[in-house]
Amino acid sequence: MPVAAGMVSLLGIGIADVASYPLSLHLGGGAVGYGGMTALLGGGGLLGAAAAGLVVQRRPRTVLAGAFLAGAIGLALATAASGIAVALAGMAIAGGGRGLADVAAVTLIQRHAPDAVRSRVFAAQEGAAHIAFSVSAFNRRAPRVRRGLPLRVRCSGGCISVRRRSG
Repeated sequence: MPVAAGMVSLLGIGIADVASYPLSLHLGGGAVGYGGMTALLGGGGLLGAAAAGLVVQRRPRTVLAGAFLAGAIGLALATAASGIAVALAGMAIAGGGRGLADVAAVTLIQRHAPDAVRSRVFAAQEGAAHIAFSVSAFNRRAPRVRRGLPLRVRCSGGCISVRRRSG
């Protein structure tokens, strides 16, 4: 469960990385808003990981599910934002959920993977995470951030182009 959940989460985070800049432009945040979104995603992750020490030991499965749900809610909030402040809050929530989930996933693997294969399980988790993140970040066309967004986002080979949609 931790490996699959992490892959799904990283698909969302990878798409958010690609879509954050045009979303910030659309919401009037510009490059500063984009930097803030990225910083809050990382900062939220640090806070989530720090908070994990308080809650993960008792119920890691429940924390894992709740943390991934919080991350998804944060990304949805940022996507549906009508202003840059809401998008910033959504990215902080998404980062917090992701940081907490990472610690919960590692805890579950440490507890349940036998000593003889634990390193291979972690290697598989890392490989799966890199594949998921790469698939999302190198997606040919990132999904529209919201309906009516007057920008077209294309991503190919790691290069992002943002253009106004015609018509």
